[in-house]
Amino acid sequence: MSIYCRESMHQFIEPQAHNFFEYHKRGIEYYEKCFGMAFMFQKCDIIVCPEYTIGAMENPGAITYSERLCPRGPNTVAELSRRGRVGMHELAHMWFGDAVSIRWWNDTWLKESFADYVSYQCAHDTHDIMGFENDNSMVNFLLRKCWGYEEDFQSTSHPIAA
Repeated sequence: MSIYCRESMHQFIEPQAHNFFEYHKRGIEYYEKCFGMAFMFQKCDIIVCPEYTIGAMENPGAITYSERLCPRGPNTVAELSRRGRVGMHELAHMWFGDAVSIRWWNDTWLKESFADYVSYQCAHDTHDIMGFENDNSMVNFLLRKCWGYEEDFQSTSHPIAA
């Protein structure tokens, strides 16, 4: 695994490298066991992108992250844990979203929701073997679930399928 970023971010990314690598390593091991299928690429690099409009994206052999997920200074446990779960979400797509894919774009909600769920489960199940402090992912999952209920309650909500 390697990390790529613009030169001006190197001083902020380098102290975080071990956390990136640990989350990727543990996520890959977890999903290989969980899904019964080996990781399909030779590597899983990290690419930190400026002005990236989404949080992260899985790609063959790499995950791209927005610079917004990489603070310019020491990371709080919450920032570190959130970025780790985002990476685990993107890793989940390497199995469900890439190796196994939706039939058409209108089912994107399903692969996104599944990746979200398994990323929280992965973070929970690997919590104690990380070499650094990280937060309780199940508490964060419940908060996210409450957000989903709140969004669904809004007048702007709509059926998943028409």
